[in-house]
Amino acid sequence: MNLDQTADLLELLSAANVLNRLDDRTPDVWHAALGDLPYRDCMAAAADLIRTQQWVKISDIRNAVRERRAAAASDFVGPGLSAEVPDADPDDVPAYLAALRGQRVRAASGLEQPRPVAALVSGVGRSIPAERRAPGAMSVVCPRCQTPIGKGCRLPSGRPRTAGPHRERAQAARQRWEAAS
Repeated sequence: MNLDQTADLLELLSAANVLNRLDDRTPDVWHAALGDLPYRDCMAAAADLIRTQQWVKISDIRNAVRERRAAAASDFVGPGLSAEVPDADPDDVPAYLAALRGQRVRAASGLEQPRPVAALVSGVGRSIPAERRAPGAMSVVCPRCQTPIGKGCRLPSGRPRTAGPHRERAQAARQRWEAAS
């Protein structure tokens, strides 16, 4: 929300006579506190609050926006996990998390539309041709930490590596696949 939109919000609240105080600095203060919220959500929250409260404060607007967005996203399962599968490769963790976050924001904004079940299951049962199936990094012994096939890479301390397989292991698997092709 920009400063002009904040002034519009204050004009609405002032016209409804639910604003406790209005002076030259009020738009700046309200914008500093509410500028990160969408204008549409703030105006809708203000309209709801005008009907029920004698005075409207900044915190009332923020709370009402948060409640409206939570209600809009109530059909979504878990913290950011939609009932739908995001359009991102789960093996690409940053992209997958970004897709989940984006999905959650769209759901809270009322923009997320569920995909039809037919689209979700359209690829189920199809097989990938052998020439397109590349083995993963776990299909070779790690040249760096000597972890055997099928086991996760380890740190020098012996603890499991949480950042995925070593780069050298992924390169070795890719080279082996390219040599076999």
